[in-house]
Amino acid sequence: MIRKIKKGNILFISGPVNSGKTTFLSGIISHDNEKFIGFLAPSGYLFGKKIYYLKGVNIPFSGIIASRDPTLIHPPILKWKNFFFSLYLFNSVTSYVIDNAKKFHYVVIDEIGPLEYEGKGWNNLSDFVVKRNMKAIIITRNFKELAKKLEI
Repeated sequence: MIRKIKKGNILFISGPVNSGKTTFLSGIISHDNEKFIGFLAPSGYLFGKKIYYLKGVNIPFSGIIASRDPTLIHPPILKWKNFFFSLYLFNSVTSYVIDNAKKFHYVVIDEIGPLEYEGKGWNNLSDFVVKRNMKAIIITRNFKELAKKLEI
């Protein structure tokens, strides 16, 4: 089950793995794409290996953001638990969105989770959005943990 929680200018979409959070957000964006900047990160499989693919929304970046196979990730790479993440995509997307967010109505972040609770991943981007009370849609699996981390 997907939950929608509004805090200030931010709509949080929360739910367990494979509950349709990214699909739901994709549907929202598809109606008026030019109002959004950020990314979706749908999961899938490549060569039988689970991946998370970063699909840019009005940004010039896309690619595999996370996988259990480091050979599928654009370096430099961050290893966290059983996954490998592309620091290149984290840093490039964060910088681009921060530099261009004012040109759009909403920032889209899919998704914030345990990596960000430790100050990694999309941490800088989520902090930027929350501290400025920007209009945004943020996906998370655990809203209570995210609210604690963001102090909202």
